Amino acid sequence: MDVELGEARSSDVQLAAQGRALSQIELPIHVNRRVAYYRWTMLAPLVLLVLMAWSVFWIDPSLLPSQIAVSTASVFALIAFRLSISDLLPPVPLCSVKTRSGVDSAV
Repeated sequence: MDVELGEARSSDVQLAAQGRALSQIELPIHVNRRVAYYRWTMLAPLVLLVLMAWSVFWIDPSLLPSQIAVSTASVFALIAFRLSISDLLPPVPLCSVKTRSGVDSAV
């Protein structure tokens, strides 16, 4: 992330209810997220894993053991991927778009 601090400003604020003045400092912080990081660490591997799962439909139906092996490997790979990126993401209690896309691709 790119973080940039703005110019600090100080001012006095008058509290109407208590009739006294307080000092305050404003420090604007501008933060830009690097989206390419999430594309390469989350989206690209997920796309490859989903393509691997879809490859089952191009395997000859008479080769059932191969289809089952690829399907099982896809599920295990998605679970392993989810566990590996859980350390990279901040622990937030809400379900974000990234989390939903990871869960939806596993289901």
